[in-house]
Amino acid sequence: MCAYCHSTNVKKNFDLKSNSYNTTFSEVNVGCESCHGPASNHINWLKNRITQ
Repeated sequence: MCAYCHSTNVKKNFDLKSNSYNTTFSEVNVGCESCHGPASNHINWLKNRITQ
């Protein structure tokens, strides 16, 4: 259960037939974008604030 929040892009991949998991992830630690979305959203927000 910890991996779901503390890793990025976790896929449990449970196989009912073998009653086992083949869990995969892209980062062992949490990346900012896993909770906050793409950094491009933040950059665009900042650019809009500067030009106003």
